[in-house]
Amino acid sequence: MTDNPAKIIIRNKTFEWGKRTYLMGVLNVTPDSFSDGGDFNTIESALAQAENMVKSGVDIIDIGGQSTRPGAAEISLEEEIDRVIPVIEMLRQKADIFSSVPISVDTTRAQVAKAAVEAGADIVNDISGATFDSAHSRNSPDDAKTHRLSGFDWGNSGFFGESNSGRYGCGD
Repeated sequence: MTDNPAKIIIRNKTFEWGKRTYLMGVLNVTPDSFSDGGDFNTIESALAQAENMVKSGVDIIDIGGQSTRPGAAEISLEEEIDRVIPVIEMLRQKADIFSSVPISVDTTRAQVAKAAVEAGADIVNDISGATFDSAHSRNSPDDAKTHRLSGFDWGNSGFFGESNSGRYGCGD
C-alpha cells in the first residue's frame, strides 16, 4: 500500500488508478468456458496462454476454475482447487516470466481463495464481493441469496477494502 489511495503496489508493479487503463487477462481453466470454449483447461495450455498474455502486455492474470456463465453446473470444491492451484503454482515456478505479474484468482469460495493465496495468488476476485460461499450453501452463483464468506482471513490477506457489493481482498 501507499499513501496515495489511487496507487497500489502488487508484486513490485505500481497501479495508479486514473493514470491509464490496465489489462487483466482472463485465463479460464474450465472445460466449458463461455469465453474460450475450454481451450485452456490443461496445465500446458494454460501456461502457454499465460505466456501469450504476458507477451501481449497484460498487467494481471485472472485465473478461474468455476464457470459463472448462466446455467453452468456447479463443481465441487476439490475440483475447483484441482483446476486452479496447479496453474498458479506453475506460473510462480516460472519466475523468469511471471515473477512481477500479479495473479488474481476468480472464485466465490473461501477455501479456494485461501489455497490460491498460499500458492502465490495476489488478488482474490470474488464476483459476490465476499458475500457468497457456495462451499457452505446449496445455492448456485446465479441465486440472489448471499452467504457470508468463512474460512478465509480477509483481514490478514494483505489488502482489504470495500466494493459496491461488499468486501474484497488481495494478498501481499
